[in-house]
Amino acid sequence: METTELQPPELPQLLLDNDDADEREWGSQDDDELQEMMASLSWTLEAARSPHGKSRRRARNDRYDELEFMRNKVHQMEEELRTLRLQHLDYLVPLPVSSPPAATLAFSSQMFGFPVPSPTAPPTWDIAARQQRWRERAACENNRLRMVLDTQASLARRLESQMGKRIRDQLTSQALPFSNFSGKTALDRGPSFELETETVESLRIGLNTALEELDSVFDTNGLDRVEPPSTDARIREDVSGMYLDIFATKLLPFDFETTATATWNHYRGVERRRGNLNQNLTLADESDTVMEEVAMKFTGKSTNADFRVKQALQRHVEPDRQVVVWVSKAEAVEQQISAYSNFGFVDKGYVVVKRPKFPEQGQTASTLLQICCLISPQMVRGCVLDVNTSGEFTEFVLSVMVASITATQELVESMLLKEAHQLLQQRDKEASLA
Repeated sequence: METTELQPPELPQLLLDNDDADEREWGSQDDDELQEMMASLSWTLEAARSPHGKSRRRARNDRYDELEFMRNKVHQMEEELRTLRLQHLDYLVPLPVSSPPAATLAFSSQMFGFPVPSPTAPPTWDIAARQQRWRERAACENNRLRMVLDTQASLARRLESQMGKRIRDQLTSQALPFSNFSGKTALDRGPSFELETETVESLRIGLNTALEELDSVFDTNGLDRVEPPSTDARIREDVSGMYLDIFATKLLPFDFETTATATWNHYRGVERRRGNLNQNLTLADESDTVMEEVAMKFTGKSTNADFRVKQALQRHVEPDRQVVVWVSKAEAVEQQISAYSNFGFVDKGYVVVKRPKFPEQGQTASTLLQICCLISPQMVRGCVLDVNTSGEFTEFVLSVMVASITATQELVESMLLKEAHQLLQQRDKEASLA
């Protein structure tokens, strides 16, 4: 009899579904989180004991906790936003006293964050808002201007230091001989301040030299190209040293001949006494030349100084312009109580009267008056140099000359107005007699 060996029945093996099986079963699902949640449903005893299953449950619980925390945070922030919006609306638009239904409606609108129009709000709120904006803009502008002022003050201090150094070097150094400039033009070497005032002939030579330098000087400061009214002062430097260049332009509403005559009458001093160096200058060919020695008191902002000035003036009449040239040398009066008793200066000037190239529209007659003054500060030989005093003296002379040029323009204009008034009165008198 054949013996049959019995085998124990095989138990079906329970296999855990892995991620690949899930992907095959749920091929249409692309969300990784959904796959992990579906995989966790096929929990078995083996999976319960495996560390991989515990980590998945822990990660799922952490995600749930994080999601709940975020929901609570969003809810809290919405509440805070609603509170801030109510406070902002209450501050900008105060609720008027009204009946309970209107007040309830306004409060409900604020709760939902809608702006509440207030037609009965006083206009003072608009005024206060504008004033606040203006104050903020003014504060910003003040801060900007304060920074600009600090920058300009720092720049002015540096320029003052450099100018003091140049003045010290110029006043302590010896003048270069004239032969060093023989190979250079007047524009290259700049104006010459070598002036002898002991004789009439030396003054005449100074006038001729100044007249030769007229075109180069006006080309340097730009007066030959400038016609609009302006006043300016510059510190220039050439091979002979530093000098001041002051120039001004003014347009007068008078004809050329009248303006030229009034300008020359002002400079030769018709209405004041003059002491001539040479009493024989009464010939016809010398009627356009004046030489004199005068005492002048220069008055600055806080300082006065007396000077003895020897000067010469000469007029040159050309077809298209009139030129007045002067040269002078000023020395401080001895035995005076002044900080500038050891200083002096040499200056030369030009006054040009001409017709404007571009007259204003509607102006029947107009004349251009241009004044230029060049000044070279000097110091008595053998004196101890004080840098601060030399700088103050340069500033003093600069302010005096600027004021003198401005006064000259006003005096010439006053003379023209006076002559025009007298002419008008004469015409009225003749018309009344006729």
